[in-house]
Amino acid sequence: MKVDPPRVLAWRCPAPHRHRQAAVAAFEAPEGMEQAGSHMARIYAAALSAGATFGRVVLSGSDGDPDRFLPSGTDLLVRGKVERLIVGSGALSEQVKVQVWVTDVGTDTVLWWVEQSASSMPRPDLNLFWNVVPGGGAAPYGKLTRALANQFVDLLSDAEAQRRGCFNLDRK
Repeated sequence: MKVDPPRVLAWRCPAPHRHRQAAVAAFEAPEGMEQAGSHMARIYAAALSAGATFGRVVLSGSDGDPDRFLPSGTDLLVRGKVERLIVGSGALSEQVKVQVWVTDVGTDTVLWWVEQSASSMPRPDLNLFWNVVPGGGAAPYGKLTRALANQFVDLLSDAEAQRRGCFNLDRK
């Protein structure tokens, strides 16, 4: 599995937003792949919750326009767009490319915006002369998405904030 470095298009110090509630909307996906967009949103929501990135993380209950159907108390909206999704059978490569951004609902300001991509190729078969041992299959897109979600959480971490010169790490 190969996870490419993220392309950060917008980044703000995360400390003032730690206490806020974030809603994760289903990712926009190509026609016919809407379920993958919902699945990716659930993976990102789980990673953001596990990483204690925000005070509370919830899933937006609607696959429609997330701006109209936000859970009450939502301060931040996490949205994503699937740029590329190639799902193989394990014997073929898998690729995921997404854009993920977080918007302040009150000001309609984009706080973080990242382009991410990951891919996985099946391992080659091992030819032992008398026997061929099949190589492992490519990692499924869910596993690739988990790696990207964890990468996104790392971008919003205190360690990344310090690396970028943001020293106000008060979690209150």
